[in-house]
Amino acid sequence: VRTLLSDSKVEVNTKGHDYQTPLHVAAIEGHLGCVKALLEDKRVEVNSCDDKKITPLSHAAQTGNKEIVELLLDDSRVDVTKVDEDGKTALHMAAHSGNTDLVQILI
Repeated sequence: VRTLLSDSKVEVNTKGHDYQTPLHVAAIEGHLGCVKALLEDKRVEVNSCDDKKITPLSHAAQTGNKEIVELLLDDSRVDVTKVDEDGKTALHMAAHSGNTDLVQILI
């Protein structure tokens, strides 16, 4: 991932299936190292939304990945107030999924 990111010609925010970016996929799949590498690249749009207007933070909160949620929250560019097409924030996603430890972090 770092090798790809070192190439300034690589489009780091390319959207694929369901309009998800590489950061979405890394957050959903729990790839902590990839999330770290992507966040180091300031070209990465950390609040990018997929086809349901869900951000990488909300996906990580929904899947219960505490390390990735914390990593994303450490990035000052991440907007915790972004809502999806149903008006849900990452906090709503964590609560709805029963991830109470993440609810405490997101409050």
